Amino acid sequence: MKGKIIENSSSEALIILEDCTLCLLPLNKTSSFKKCGDSINVYSTNYSSSSKQRLTDFYL
Repeated sequence: MKGKIIENSSSEALIILEDCTLCLLPLNKTSSFKKCGDSINVYSTNYSSSSKQRLTDFYL
């Protein structure tokens, strides 16, 4: 699934996915070079319901 980086730090990125859901993902060294607005491929093994729960906790 493709997504677009909304905001990122050196260790995590907030990404909006093609299905309009948001997730907070840990970044590896390769993807940490990506900037806001860049597209990124997201595989289902990269995120889980726990990352979506973390996102909810982050904004509440």
